[in-house]
Amino acid sequence: MAVWTCKAGDLHRRITLNLDGGSTTGATGVTFKMRPSAGGALVVDAAGVLTGAKQVSYTFTGTQLDTAGTYNLEARLTFSDGSETVPTSGYVTVIIEPRLT
Repeated sequence: MAVWTCKAGDLHRRITLNLDGGSTTGATGVTFKMRPSAGGALVVDAAGVLTGAKQVSYTFTGTQLDTAGTYNLEARLTFSDGSETVPTSGYVTVIIEPRLT
């Protein structure tokens, strides 16, 4: 699955997911969720943007990228008759690297 990297403390970074085999057609919204890969509380549980017929994105805010580590990310598309999670297998791996001091 895809890997997305940044440095701790980076602000206003945007992640975009291309929906291989999926589509946003008919979707009414998308929610992004991210938590440490070792488990624990969600760091992100927020609305994203439908940016194309096969693309969704999310702009990180506040302290969401402050803690270095490895995280699992997924997006849930909402439709009038239910929802679909992408990726359908596994997660997008988000790696937040520490900054040099």
